[in-house]
Amino acid sequence: MASSSTAYQLEQAETDGGITLRRLRVAANALGCDIAVVLIPRIPLTQFAEQRAAEKARERLRRVGHSMTMEDQSVGGPDMDEITRQTAQEILEKGGPALWE
Repeated sequence: MASSSTAYQLEQAETDGGITLRRLRVAANALGCDIAVVLIPRIPLTQFAEQRAAEKARERLRRVGHSMTMEDQSVGGPDMDEITRQTAQEILEKGGPALWE
């Protein structure tokens, strides 16, 4: 059984955001409980992946765009929007770690 000192320490750690999984496990065991960690998306995961792919596409095109501007071959406006959309779609279809790095 957990002591009142241990309970107080757990409450303090929770209050200041410093509780660890190890300490939670100790508390759960003392209470005869199991721990379940659940990640709840704030937005649908497909939407999150699409946003991330668009960010990656803009990053990639920004790097390429700098070189193209130096060579007087820059693309802008609606053409750039379409290239960004296509690049994001390619990144999304490819998936893998490149989407999350």
